[in-house]
Amino acid sequence: MKVFYEEEMVKKAFLLYQEVMTKGEIKRKDNPEIYGYYFDLEIRDILERIFLPSSESKIFYVEDTLYFVPDLENEAFSYSNEELRNVMGLNNNRELYLAQFIWMNLISEFYGDQFQQTNRTLSFVKVDEMIKKVKEYMDKFGEKTEEELYVLSNEYQLDLAGLIDAWNSLEELTQKDKNVKRYKNKRYSFFLRVLGFWEKEGLLQIKENQEITLTKKIESIVGAYYQNEERINKIKELLDFTIVKEMTV
Repeated sequence: MKVFYEEEMVKKAFLLYQEVMTKGEIKRKDNPEIYGYYFDLEIRDILERIFLPSSESKIFYVEDTLYFVPDLENEAFSYSNEELRNVMGLNNNRELYLAQFIWMNLISEFYGDQFQQTNRTLSFVKVDEMIKKVKEYMDKFGEKTEEELYVLSNEYQLDLAGLIDAWNSLEELTQKDKNVKRYKNKRYSFFLRVLGFWEKEGLLQIKENQEITLTKKIESIVGAYYQNEERINKIKELLDFTIVKEMTV
């Protein structure tokens, strides 16, 4: 069945699409006219049927702001590994994979048991708690044989040996270290460095280098992707498997 749209509506939909794609977001206070286009049902239909599917992206509406968010498989609007290493100040891909593993653990922490039971996330997570959690996983992965790591790495598409090496190359933070951010080889500093990138992306906030809170932007994105995305669910399965395996030994 063919659907026909008025030329004026198509122009407005394209104007909105171009604006939010170029800037990443549109706030009502900054551009009320174009922002308002999103709430016209015909314009929204044009966006969702034509422009967004063709660019593999979505628009999220959160508290008077429209966000442009590429789909997870979209490469055109995504950072390359090299770009991510540069902006996070990482030495190699193994450190990058460790950063991504930290991110998955952080999201899993906010959207864990409490969210499943109450549909509400934790109000904050401490950096110390995240370091402890990741360390527990690394210790368990480190107990695996080479063959077991190879099998798990292939099944879950993760370079587990690389994660372990990257983790072991980082040192514990001592009480004498005051300016934690200046150290590149400390675990706490590494966490703050990669968390700082996500803070600049508007996904989280870090309070006094200790407490992590999520923004409304990431909450809307996670709500759309977290429970349904196969890649994320596979990693959750690996984390759950590691915990269950430990409890049954």
